[in-house]
Amino acid sequence: MQVSNAQVLDLDDLRPYRPTIDNRFPVYRGLVDHLVAFDETHLRPDDPTSHVLAACAGYAYAETASTLLDPELPQGINAVSAAMTRLGLPGCRCRIISEQVDAMLIRSTAFVVQSADARVVLVAYRGTEPSNIISWGTDLDVHSRERTRIRLAGTAVDDLHAGFHRNVRATAFEVLRTLQRAMAGRSIYDTDTDGDAARPPALYLTGHSLGGAMAVILGLRIMTNPVYDELRRALRAIYTFGQPMVGGDGAAAAYAAVVDPAPIARFVYRQDPVPHLPPATVGRYRHIGREWRYGGGWADTSGRPVGQMLSTLGFAGALAAFPLGQVRPLGRLFPYTISDHFPHYYIDALAAADVCEFGDDELSAGPDGRPRPPR
Repeated sequence: MQVSNAQVLDLDDLRPYRPTIDNRFPVYRGLVDHLVAFDETHLRPDDPTSHVLAACAGYAYAETASTLLDPELPQGINAVSAAMTRLGLPGCRCRIISEQVDAMLIRSTAFVVQSADARVVLVAYRGTEPSNIISWGTDLDVHSRERTRIRLAGTAVDDLHAGFHRNVRATAFEVLRTLQRAMAGRSIYDTDTDGDAARPPALYLTGHSLGGAMAVILGLRIMTNPVYDELRRALRAIYTFGQPMVGGDGAAAAYAAVVDPAPIARFVYRQDPVPHLPPATVGRYRHIGREWRYGGGWADTSGRPVGQMLSTLGFAGALAAFPLGQVRPLGRLFPYTISDHFPHYYIDALAAADVCEFGDDELSAGPDGRPRPPR
């Protein structure tokens, strides 16, 4: 297992060129206070929380090699910590936890982000890596050859996606150990700083694609096991983007049995095929949580969530639709297209019209060239 710490960044490390940008940089002023004061209205697509967590999930695909020189020292500038600094968490710490066992189809990478004042903690899981066959194998490893069970809410559940579950477990002990330090108000970098256990942080779980599925499974473990009561009290919500289904009726029943569960907000962009997986040919699967679907605008579709595609032929068609869809008449022939799964489309669709995750010059000035007021 590789555990490393990203370099701590401040606004001066990432500030755009034009000095007058200060009025709009970072992108969201008071973001820590906003995340700490979570309520149900924050689940909406037009809330900054959705945009910030979509960016966190999207940049979880970035390289991590520059942070692997010494696990005890902050090293390279990681894209997740850079994005979170720009968006409104300057000075945040970012611990990267990764395990790779190719023969067991394990490619598990988690980013734990802690605000500078330790009041907010985000956990983002990396999703399916497009160029990595092992990562795709994880998605296809739906059923274990041997009966695999997990106890959720006191009941044995045997319909969790085996590959997703295995990848969560591969890094869970180090993720949970890091969160335990955060719950005590201490630095996640294992320094000898004192903490403030009387003020536990606000905890969020997030991920795109496979990463979203892993975030939901970790959330189910936290919510249904009394061992993690302190984490459950801190957990504000789980946000996922283009997330496949993680289980069947057993997993859904376990979530429904939780008293006062943390909400799950799922976002689905246009004709993204991944939320329709696994296909019906491998068994019955279903989504849990609240769903928002985008088709030119966001709509709450929790009452009619996306269902399973009939077979893997639907996904094959989604792959073909990407190049063929560039010819507009041909693009209309496909019910799904893999291009709608790209994380940057989710990030852009969840940002306000004059906002982007870079906080750079292009969107910060008004028509007269002067900076717009801060959000």
